[in-house]
Amino acid sequence: MIIEKIKSNRGFVDLCKCDYCDKEFYRIANQAERHKYQYCTYDCSVKAKIGSGNPNFGKHWDDKHKTILSIKAKKRTGEMSSNWKGGRIKRLDGYIAILKPNHPFADVKRRVMEHRLVMENYLKRYLKPEEQVHHINGIKDDNRIENLMLFASNSDHIKFHKEKELEYKCRMSTKNTLSSTNLIS
Repeated sequence: MIIEKIKSNRGFVDLCKCDYCDKEFYRIANQAERHKYQYCTYDCSVKAKIGSGNPNFGKHWDDKHKTILSIKAKKRTGEMSSNWKGGRIKRLDGYIAILKPNHPFADVKRRVMEHRLVMENYLKRYLKPEEQVHHINGIKDDNRIENLMLFASNSDHIKFHKEKELEYKCRMSTKNTLSSTNLIS
């Protein structure tokens, strides 16, 4: 609690009394006014908020209120949420993730990548965790089956990309040599 306001050479300060240990201390005036309770240290504030220092300590919700709260909480999840977008989100890396809580390979947020679901639907089986799905045109959210390619492992997928990169470099080098020979003649 604030005991008195004191004018100092740097402005006003408040002489406060700690609401937990009753120790007197000084605080800058506007800081003290912003807080309902005054504590001399962080430790006092923590001790006051847990156990007998907390005004709600020992009070419990009765069964009626627990039931009401749980019903309200359940109404705001999933499709009932005001933020519901059909369980389909676009991740920051550009891939589409679908909410599939019962999928055996769902991530921690209970989502599965859409391109993996499309491939699983086409093959009529779950993909193994080591299998990789490749987007042929490089567009990560284009999950049409004709744009997807399945690799048995990540190493096969990397080999495919290395071969494509090598093919591209060869094409570019032959194009450069042809254009340089045209300039000479």
